Amino acid sequence: MNAAYTEQPFPPSLWAATATPAQFTSQLSGKVRSDVAVIGAGFTGLSTALHLAEKGVQVCVLDAEQPGWGASGRNGGQVIPGLKYDPDELRARLGEEHAEGVIQLAAGAADVVFNLIEKYGIECDAIRKGWIQTAHSPKLLQLMERRARQWEKRGVRVELLDRSAVAERVGGKGFVGGWVDYRAGSIQPLSYVRGLVRVAQHLGVAVHGKSRAVKIEKVDGSWQITTDNGSVVVADRVVIATNGYTDGLWPGLQQTVLAANSFLVATKPLSDEQGGPILKGGEVSSDSR
Repeated sequence: MNAAYTEQPFPPSLWAATATPAQFTSQLSGKVRSDVAVIGAGFTGLSTALHLAEKGVQVCVLDAEQPGWGASGRNGGQVIPGLKYDPDELRARLGEEHAEGVIQLAAGAADVVFNLIEKYGIECDAIRKGWIQTAHSPKLLQLMERRARQWEKRGVRVELLDRSAVAERVGGKGFVGGWVDYRAGSIQPLSYVRGLVRVAQHLGVAVHGKSRAVKIEKVDGSWQITTDNGSVVVADRVVIATNGYTDGLWPGLQQTVLAANSFLVATKPLSDEQGGPILKGGEVSSDSR
């Protein structure tokens, strides 16, 4: 059953109120066989399932709630490539050989998202006009300039902004400058999750909500995942994609994840006079703090 399904107990939010309709995801029932079992139906789990299905792999996805219920459906919607550490620092920390793979992964992250959106026509209010990072001090501006130049050397389109240019672009004063990374953009995150579900299901992926994995064990050479209602998935491989909601399902994994809190505020719709000057080019922004 792939009809739109809207009776899902999502936490109230602007995203939940404006998202595209949810795809029906039944609770797992009985015992099923799959090539790969994916635990967690957020961005990571669904993208993994989708890409495997494109290669003809049979995939079953389990989620304790419904796809996008957690952080993937409640984040800020900014799609920004890169990591905490810039390319030069990654090379210094990891060495040339190991760093390059990490750099490429970070550099192409936004491309993966926007390419999927374009390829499959995912309706999620996608805008790709860049990310403006603003600086509060000359010292931090120097750091941003070095960051921008490092990515520029790798062929990334960037732009350095002085005080007046930042004020004009973001619609607010108080910044000494900044830079723009044009790889970045924004999406409606819950709509994006639901689009990934739709595409994955179309490619043959079984996606099951309200199916919390409570036990993983190796049985006769295969992995057996048992859910909270006693249903079972038997698979050759398992991907655990639970991130901030990781529990004790796999020994020691919970201790490797630090869940970050993020808080969003939505205003009433602003008039053109009020909202017009704010990020009028359609960019997203975050600051040096």
